[in-house]
Amino acid sequence: MRFFWFLFLISFCFSGVFFSIEDNFYVSNIDAKSFLVEKITELDAEINWTTGIIRVFTTVPYTSQKENIGKFYDEIQNSVNRELYLKLSRAIGLIRLSDPFLVKDYYQSYPDIRYELSTYLEKTIYYPMVKKEKGAYGIAELPLFGEKGIVNIFFKDIPRKEVTNYIDESKDLEYFDTLIIDMIVHKEFNPSIGLRIYDEDGTLLYGPETVNPEVFKKEGLCIYTKNLAYAFSSVRTGKRIFYTIPAKVKGQFNTDIVLFNADARRLFASKRSLKYINNCKVIIVKP
Repeated sequence: MRFFWFLFLISFCFSGVFFSIEDNFYVSNIDAKSFLVEKITELDAEINWTTGIIRVFTTVPYTSQKENIGKFYDEIQNSVNRELYLKLSRAIGLIRLSDPFLVKDYYQSYPDIRYELSTYLEKTIYYPMVKKEKGAYGIAELPLFGEKGIVNIFFKDIPRKEVTNYIDESKDLEYFDTLIIDMIVHKEFNPSIGLRIYDEDGTLLYGPETVNPEVFKKEGLCIYTKNLAYAFSSVRTGKRIFYTIPAKVKGQFNTDIVLFNADARRLFASKRSLKYINNCKVIIVKP
């Protein structure tokens, strides 16, 4: 073990203190062109709404030194991580929860949520820094969903709502196991954690109140993507797909969707369809 550690330190010396990692180390082999990524340029951050991850980037200048390389490396890594932590704590506040609230609207008003959010920040994943021309380059990320996702802080104890106004008890009724909504004519639409879908009369059809809460917290209410082909082949996509272009978007941040009543009537007529859809089998395409 000590021999491998020795080789590791030697590699540091020959690489100018920091080990180098190719840029594509951070690139997934899944087609990234399908990912819906929202840039937060002022914080050098981004929200990948497809994978459900918020990520921040930073570069810390440094001057190489030959002595005590291990200690020097630790100091620079700590500096990079501090910068990433500060950026991430600010960037999280700009995530849209559900209309009309951002995350920062909650932790500014509720001290307990602010404290709980700080505990989730401790679960941040820090990637090893990379040597760049301008200094030490670092990346940190935090999931929105899953066991370590910030979704667990919000949407607690929400009253359940059953969507029954379109139920048809007829036998041999057609059913669907996937809903794909194409926002191609609604460029103003914005993704959020707590998406809600309504009919033209304002009746809630889909949202945190209607879905399986465990699936919601684990995977999110839907998959967001830029690519229609990706939507038809995603891990959530079944074989009986209901594809539609909605009537409009609504809400202060344009995060909610309004379906035509005719579509709602067809999609939500079957209890079988409801069961599938409420397990978050929804894909939103924002080209």
